[in-house]
Amino acid sequence: MTQPTALSSRLIRSLFVFVFSLFLITGFVLVFAQIIGLFATSPTLVTWASSTLNAPAVVLASISGILAFIYTYTDKSATSADEEE
Repeated sequence: MTQPTALSSRLIRSLFVFVFSLFLITGFVLVFAQIIGLFATSPTLVTWASSTLNAPAVVLASISGILAFIYTYTDKSATSADEEE
């Protein structure tokens, strides 16, 4: 099996940070819209936020989890720390 390069590790880490940031923003907007709908007593805003933003948030969370898992196999600093023990 080929060893991961520093470039692939940086690429996966950058992708993870980007996708995870999108997930956090989407989750924040989802919750904030629901809170506004709750205080404004607007059930349509609450259901709109849930039906519109729930699926993208779950997809982004799944992708960031997969990228984090792959990153553990490409990060050389983690493997070198394990070998020292």
